[in-house]
Amino acid sequence: MTIHNGGLASSRGRDASRQLCSGRTFALAAALCVVTGALVSRCDKIGRSCSKDEDCGSDGVCSPQINLCLSRLEEASPPVISTQSVREGVVGSAYEESLTALGGAGGYSWTLLNPPPVLSWLRLNAATGRLTGTPNALLQPGVAFSVQVRDSGSRVAERVFSLSVRNCVEGESLACAVALHSACFVGSQSCRAGVLGGCVITDASSQVAHCGPDCAPCTVDSDRCVEGVCRCGASDSCSGAAGTCCATNGGSACVDTRQNPDFCGRCGTVCDTDRPHVLRGCDGGNCEYPCAPNWGRCSPGARGCDTDLNQVENCGRCGRHCPAPDAGFAGCVEGNCAQGCFPGSQLCPPGTCFSLDDINHCGNCSQRCSPPRGGSATCINRVCGMSCPVGYNLCGTECISRDDQNNCGGCGQVCSVYGGRAVCNQGRCVRECPSGFNACPVGSGWQCISNDDAANCGGCGIACGDTQDCRNGRCVNCPLCGGQPCCGFCIREERGWLCG
Repeated sequence: MTIHNGGLASSRGRDASRQLCSGRTFALAAALCVVTGALVSRCDKIGRSCSKDEDCGSDGVCSPQINLCLSRLEEASPPVISTQSVREGVVGSAYEESLTALGGAGGYSWTLLNPPPVLSWLRLNAATGRLTGTPNALLQPGVAFSVQVRDSGSRVAERVFSLSVRNCVEGESLACAVALHSACFVGSQSCRAGVLGGCVITDASSQVAHCGPDCAPCTVDSDRCVEGVCRCGASDSCSGAAGTCCATNGGSACVDTRQNPDFCGRCGTVCDTDRPHVLRGCDGGNCEYPCAPNWGRCSPGARGCDTDLNQVENCGRCGRHCPAPDAGFAGCVEGNCAQGCFPGSQLCPPGTCFSLDDINHCGNCSQRCSPPRGGSATCINRVCGMSCPVGYNLCGTECISRDDQNNCGGCGQVCSVYGGRAVCNQGRCVRECPSGFNACPVGSGWQCISNDDAANCGGCGIACGDTQDCRNGRCVNCPLCGGQPCCGFCIREERGWLCG
């Protein structure tokens, strides 16, 4: 059987053309944003798209204003109805025609503007721009009607078309479609005596342009018509979040074109896979390339994230330089600036490395070593100390001369002698006594003792024996008294000799 296309003109090709034109519109938007510095796929420093209520400025940062790309696209390209004319209809045969538009902001809405009464049978799908209906009378010549399209930015365009309807030709056979039990069946109508007969069903439809419960074109949720029902590959038509049917891995599958980076926005749109160090994704049908952790998009025009954000020149974000402390070095750890000092030193506020043996930061930043009076402070092995000039001794917290009479040669060493004269010279105590006397230690001090002292005869500590006496610094035997040595006085009494 020969089936003419006139009665069932396919809108599949027109839908594809409209999608292509829509893609060109998006491409124009991207190109426009490149010029203005607001490319949606990498608007800000992390590659995030601006939301619909944000502008992308020339500095690459989103701000909560009207979307710059959208507004400029609308200004540059208002919507235009691209369909130039509509096909002729046949009385009694289902009529179909798909209108297309270009430009504007997309999201088209279609409206028939006050159609004349003779076209009361004509319907226009507001979402798809598809004209349908069954003509019931001859219209020769054609009748004018107006169509309006409105984009998401409320910009409108109108076009006037002329629609003519003819009678069928004797013996003519036109394709037809009938919906039964939620499926579409196709057949043909024959013209007898200038009148089309009923639709004689021959088979379930396999045409995606006439399928499903309304014998309408399958939408993006399907890619084929099987037994009159729209299907995605071997499965049911898509629904829910994964509502688009796309060719994949040699077959077909339902995908979420709002979130899937391999089908972003529509089938066949694959987000870039060659951008370094990005988290490839799809958000709301737009490819997104935010940077992976610790990576940044710092180079002008960089497609990926080429800058390691753990470097001191770009620490945590582009252009953030980590300053080095005085006498130290800078570092970047997990995007945070850090400062360090070399071994043997420590970092102290406000940003200087000091030796651990620095007298003002001894062992820690807050310990300051105090100097003794007349001397200087020291820090050795992180411990505070004190030092005195040569010729001085550290006594408590004071440096005292080694020739000091009360600290002669050492702290607390008093230079004195009882009964004589003492002088401290170069840390040594020099004691002088009168002639015939010696300077000898007595208890805790010194004393001038006679040279004839029996306990210090001729020198300190030289003791004479019990029967000796000290004469002129020498021990001599005592004279006899009654035949016995007597170192005292000797007296003769009646009873005998007495030594006293």
